[in-house]
Amino acid sequence: MRDLTPITVETPRFKIEGISVGGMCTSISVPALNVVLDAGISAPSMAKGNSLFFSHFHLDHVGGLGTYLGIRDLRRNSSNLYCLEGQSRACADLVSSFRSLSETDLKVAVHGVGFGESVKYDTGLYAKPFRTLHRVPSAGWLFSRKKNKLKPEFMGMNHKDIANLRKSGTAITETVISNELAYATDTKLEAVLACEEALTADTLILECTYVCKDFTVAEARNRCHVHLDEIIMNAEKFQNQNIVLMHFSNRYDRDTIIKTVSKRVPAEWLHGKLQWLV
Repeated sequence: MRDLTPITVETPRFKIEGISVGGMCTSISVPALNVVLDAGISAPSMAKGNSLFFSHFHLDHVGGLGTYLGIRDLRRNSSNLYCLEGQSRACADLVSSFRSLSETDLKVAVHGVGFGESVKYDTGLYAKPFRTLHRVPSAGWLFSRKKNKLKPEFMGMNHKDIANLRKSGTAITETVISNELAYATDTKLEAVLACEEALTADTLILECTYVCKDFTVAEARNRCHVHLDEIIMNAEKFQNQNIVLMHFSNRYDRDTIIKTVSKRVPAEWLHGKLQWLV
């Protein structure tokens, strides 16, 4: 069995910490965006984000929720849980059970979000789910940052003139949206390929459960998971600046995963674009 100690990888934009072993546990923290992605297991360092987003509710993605909430409560921190709108009541019932059984007044809010709906979860930061294809209702998540930026036609003007324009009611700024991060796990790959925002986000965290020939693409798809062969076949569609692969099957040891992925992915991916959480 692979080691379940949290691993840290760093892209030019983000520090990403987590554990993700297919069928066992997945939980990933991105501190710069103040998010935790799934709660299959929870370590103290990964419970800093106060917004937890669920892809789905298989136990390897939710089994560590109690630990996450317990750590947050111990630190007197509140928590926000985000899931698909059809799952919010059951998720709230789960939290209520934790409150009742532990006799603890957990400060937790549960938010159900519909496909296509964007929610503001932190200052300037927004999240929205996109449809994924798994054996239970599931979602990938897109995280974006919105900033007000001076319109190009006013660039270079002095501060006094800009101030006068603002006082006169002239709209001198425009909202700029940058797609920072996409997260997709436990899905058939076509769901990700159908989401342009996921393919163009700066960083994509993507499952790659099977990497070797011992398990075919058809078998992977039958289990609603992604095979490395599929990623390679569609490599040109991924326009992300950074890709982090994770959720590798426990049937592979760490050396096998790294050697296989390094050998088979496009050479240009190995020079700063590709990393793995393993």
